[in-house]
Amino acid sequence: MKLQQTHRFKMNIEFLISTTNRLETQFLNKIFENIAMNNFNAIVINQCYQVEPKQLKSDNTHIDIHSVRDKGLSKSRNLALKNASRDICVVADDDLVYLKDCIERINQVYEEDKNLDVAVFQIITPDGEPYKRYSPNSYLIKKGKDQLKISSVEISFRLKSIKENGIEFNENLGLGAKYTKGEEAVFINECIRHGLKVKYFPIPIVYHPKESSGKTFSKPNIIANGIVYFKLFRFISPLVSLYFSIKKYSRYKRKYSFVNYLYLTLRGCYIGFLGI
Repeated sequence: MKLQQTHRFKMNIEFLISTTNRLETQFLNKIFENIAMNNFNAIVINQCYQVEPKQLKSDNTHIDIHSVRDKGLSKSRNLALKNASRDICVVADDDLVYLKDCIERINQVYEEDKNLDVAVFQIITPDGEPYKRYSPNSYLIKKGKDQLKISSVEISFRLKSIKENGIEFNENLGLGAKYTKGEEAVFINECIRHGLKVKYFPIPIVYHPKESSGKTFSKPNIIANGIVYFKLFRFISPLVSLYFSIKKYSRYKRKYSFVNYLYLTLRGCYIGFLGI
């Protein structure tokens, strides 16, 4: 998508940043090193479970920091969401660096489509390469297979749309929870289920390291996959589990047998069925 010439935007951007065990605020300088500090707002949720919570204050009055004794990425996202107040929110982590023109890029897609509720963008690596395989074209996100591709820090949304529909991140899923991934796909699925317009744009907004803890084949991750499959595909989720157990076999075969991997995934489907 070709960006138009930068102009004055009316909307306010608010970054919702999750971090843990912070006793200082210097990490924020890296995240926003390319952006003028007066061009955005941010809410930082600092979950302290290894250190005593310390109430921190940024030199930038546009950044509001909440240090809390808690654990769990989805809990952090929800607390940030509860405290958010600007037009457009951007889901963020503490190991990102935002691109210089990301504010203009984000604002433009919402200015051009007043019916857009959720915009999903691209990530690039510090080397400037795509973080993963992306479509070169914009498209509405409706299918479960498209929802599975989404990373949380690609997500932005119109705050009014999310709050009016009571949409939150599932606190049973994500880093720090019992089931350690999948919260972003389930969040997007909830948006679609409530009739929101969710669209992908081939526009990079942020740098992110290539490594991802969510890609490891731990038992909680595999079970989480099954939970997500049920949330997205419902009663065909066992077939989806079988498909991915076959597709990913070469990647997990040194740690799990095919039967064991499939069993863990189906176990996740059943947990999802029980209503987690």
